[in-house]
Amino acid sequence: MRGWNVDNTILVFEEAQNATPSQIKLLLTRIGYNSKFFISGDLEQSDKFKDKTKSGLFEFGMQDIVRNPIIGEILNRYD
Repeated sequence: MRGWNVDNTILVFEEAQNATPSQIKLLLTRIGYNSKFFISGDLEQSDKFKDKTKSGLFEFGMQDIVRNPIIGEILNRYD
């Protein structure tokens, strides 16, 4: 993906809990004009990282949940 710009695209990245911080950064820095990227994952379900702080998804917080505010509330209650 190095050197690409992703324009006029809707991209869905599922299972992001298995991506490294470098992989997430690479993807996010490719967002071009008129594009939307949807990133989803669950740190509790990583197949790759026993320490969830190693996942690139760990960089995101509750404020990054944009699909529905109730999801952030639900996750806060479980924490």
